[in-house]
Amino acid sequence: HDALSDAMACAQLLGQRYLWVDSLCIDQGDDADKRDQIGRMWSIYRGSTITIIALSSPSADAGLPAFSATLPSQPQLSCVIKGVHLVGLMPTLSQYIWTESWVAREMFCANCGNPKLTQLPNNSPVADFVCPVCSDQFEVKSKRGLSLGTTIADGAYDTKMARLSSSTNPHLMVLNYDLVAREVRNVCVVPRHFFVPDIIQARPPLKPTARRAGWRGSNILIGRVPDAGRIFIMRNGIPEPKDDVLAKWKSTLFLRRASIEARGWLIEVMKSVDAIGQREFDLQEVYAFERRLSAIYPENNNVRPKIRQQLQVLRDNGYLEFLGGGRYRLRQPD
Repeated sequence: HDALSDAMACAQLLGQRYLWVDSLCIDQGDDADKRDQIGRMWSIYRGSTITIIALSSPSADAGLPAFSATLPSQPQLSCVIKGVHLVGLMPTLSQYIWTESWVAREMFCANCGNPKLTQLPNNSPVADFVCPVCSDQFEVKSKRGLSLGTTIADGAYDTKMARLSSSTNPHLMVLNYDLVAREVRNVCVVPRHFFVPDIIQARPPLKPTARRAGWRGSNILIGRVPDAGRIFIMRNGIPEPKDDVLAKWKSTLFLRRASIEARGWLIEVMKSVDAIGQREFDLQEVYAFERRLSAIYPENNNVRPKIRQQLQVLRDNGYLEFLGGGRYRLRQPD
């Protein structure tokens, strides 16, 4: 079952002969037709007998909740005011409210360990929460499904890029939730010192006909963040020990002292070490990533010396342990 099939069956069950679907009834390849039809939306829906809105479906392929056998119904708020029965039509709006409530109720500060975070006013430009003790800020993003995925949609690209070197750039907190069970399944925090230009992707600008023509949003490519920069607070519904979270956070704080360029090199070498897939490795195994690093930094003609330099910085800051003979070991956070 998909949403369209369920909508067709629902319309037939309700005795309706015709069904209007925007994505099918408007030629998506004809911009002139789309502009014309969008201008008529008010009259199209004003003349409808019934409007079916699939607000709670996780995707267009999932069907309509309650109508499809595979999806349960979603609770809706309702009330009667002066004899008029009102029903809330936006159950998905509550997902933002209850995930933010969860953060306010359950989350501690991953930077200093303070047991609570303070919610910022709704009109705050980037961040959603702040630690009242260390003043670190957190931006909260939530996703439905079984995993966090590799991409997180975010706000204005230019704003995000401008804040990369700012001390007030917020950490990213990503919640993965089960909307039906109303459960937070995974919570991962990416510290701000892992934000480099390589993980900020510009989305295509809005078309000239859009209300905010030319505006560019951004995506956070968390799949490009090394393992050390994806700090899980909860995994598959099970909280991680707080001491482990704080130790892992502390183990990479040295990146805050590095410039954006230097941080970029360090993070790329950390990702190369992750890709080796072993706690112990040798210099030649890191050299195997020379071509990839050369493609990222085409103006650098001395990639191997640069790799050795980054390994030394990682060693000096306790991220790696030098075993001698060109061999290294990833240190476990204390």
